[in-house]
Amino acid sequence: MTKKEKILKSALTLFVRDGIDATSTARIAKESGVASGLIFHYFKNKDGLVQTLFLELKNKISELNRTRNDLSCFTRENFKTMWMNGIRSGINEIETIRFIHQFKYSRYIRLEEREKGKSFFTEQHAYFRDGIQKGILKNMDVELMGEIVFEQMLLVITYIQEGRGSIEDIESYYKIARDSIFS
Repeated sequence: MTKKEKILKSALTLFVRDGIDATSTARIAKESGVASGLIFHYFKNKDGLVQTLFLELKNKISELNRTRNDLSCFTRENFKTMWMNGIRSGINEIETIRFIHQFKYSRYIRLEEREKGKSFFTEQHAYFRDGIQKGILKNMDVELMGEIVFEQMLLVITYIQEGRGSIEDIESYYKIARDSIFS
């Protein structure tokens, strides 16, 4: 793992555990085992670190979505597969999911990062448009639909992580999510 990757990994853990504002670059440097100045070598400042981490994680999630799912044609079956894969991946990537959720409502997000983050999901948006055109999905903005699906997945992942639900109940969780966007 490179020093930059160590910084990003430590930052992710600390941001999720303690919050972005409560985490100093000195703590990130100490946690990652690098000199504080190295953070500023890779990132202009803490804001730059936070924004870089957000974009790298959004890209990682979109890549996982593309490689594990058939987004070429919307069907009820492949949406279910996508949703189930997302829950299973999210359980394994809980810090990533929580950070993205935390960041998108923070003061750190700028329009530039928001737009760049959306650009990673153009294929998914086209997938949802296909479902709308086929009459399978409700007629709504595809970005809003993506946010609804992401938030539902986050809730289910958190519910399972906290021990209030189980992976065995995933089918019933899926039906609730499906009913919110299917026609």
